[in-house]
Amino acid sequence: RVDIELSNPSVSEVHVRIRHNSLTGTFLLENCGRFGTTVDGREVPKGSEVVLPPSAKLGLANATSIVEFTAMG
Repeated sequence: RVDIELSNPSVSEVHVRIRHNSLTGTFLLENCGRFGTTVDGREVPKGSEVVLPPSAKLGLANATSIVEFTAMG
């Protein structure tokens, strides 16, 4: 488990959850944030889950914070 803490008041305490699906080998992102989440510039509706590409830029809180995701392994 990895937690990332950002000092941005627009980023929710739990803004996204990323989990690994061992059956498919994919990573999935669930949007839990109040102020928007994007994956490579595409909006992820709140409460929905999307498959992450092997490398992606995650925009949190209307892209006020950017996190780069890279699948390892």
